Amino acid sequence: MNYFAEIGKDNELIIIVDSSNCIVYKSNVKPISKFMNLYNENQFDDEYTIYTYQAGTALAVLSRMMKIEKINTVKLSKPGKVLLDSYSVKYEFNEIIDFVKSSSNPNKICGIEKKLIELDDLDKQIEHLVSVGKKTIYQCSIR
Repeated sequence: MNYFAEIGKDNELIIIVDSSNCIVYKSNVKPISKFMNLYNENQFDDEYTIYTYQAGTALAVLSRMMKIEKINTVKLSKPGKVLLDSYSVKYEFNEIIDFVKSSSNPNKICGIEKKLIELDDLDKQIEHLVSVGKKTIYQCSIR
């Protein structure tokens, strides 16, 4: 199945599939914070491919927390690209953007992306990303 073609249909913002090509997660709202909630409650020990509308530092940091084979995204942030390259994570994108945008105000940077860039330390970034799953204030992917 072409999951990348599904991004944007029915407002899907993220789809995560396992090595058997089965969907383990998809969301059309708060894709990272909702996934981190799921991540905090479950074990993800397979290899995963991610299809998403926007990718940035959050998915790059997530690649240090679980095995991500590849990220396929419509838009990739410059800081996310730098990290993905440094972590040797495979990715494909259609457009490079300065930062992942906030869904509540597309003129602002996503709160998660901004905080992870400010932290600039992998352990602190991971700690913050895990804490995001316990909150509901973040919403970062827009169409």
